[in-house]
Amino acid sequence: MSKRLIPLFPLQLVVFPRTRLPLHIFEERYKEMVGEAIRDESEFGIVLAKDGGILNAGCTVKVAKVLEMYADGRMDILTLGQYLRPSPQHLPIVRYVTPGEFADLRTAGYEMGFQHVESGPLVRSSYHASHAVAG
Repeated sequence: MSKRLIPLFPLQLVVFPRTRLPLHIFEERYKEMVGEAIRDESEFGIVLAKDGGILNAGCTVKVAKVLEMYADGRMDILTLGQYLRPSPQHLPIVRYVTPGEFADLRTAGYEMGFQHVESGPLVRSSYHASHAVAG
């Protein structure tokens, strides 16, 4: 596995796997970082920032949905915390989400007002994207 750096977004909170977190992105450096994550379909880390510095707590997130894109580059996004075990030296996955749970998440997405929801174990932001924009 190649070593790569994951961009970090310091906040005064911790994100856990499967946690939804809406964000308003307005600082230039974060507009660029999140824009790259959207374009490259990659994750970024949200880490706990305190007065004494950044703590090693939190997980990576993927942009689940761009809620609003403003002309000046600001954006409102919905992220979803995730943990995929990168190697045997990392913490194991505690449990897998069942197909029924994915179906429940799909229903919840529609109930939240999303126009298109894909929910499954290997779904990424581009999964069936042509169906999402065609409709």
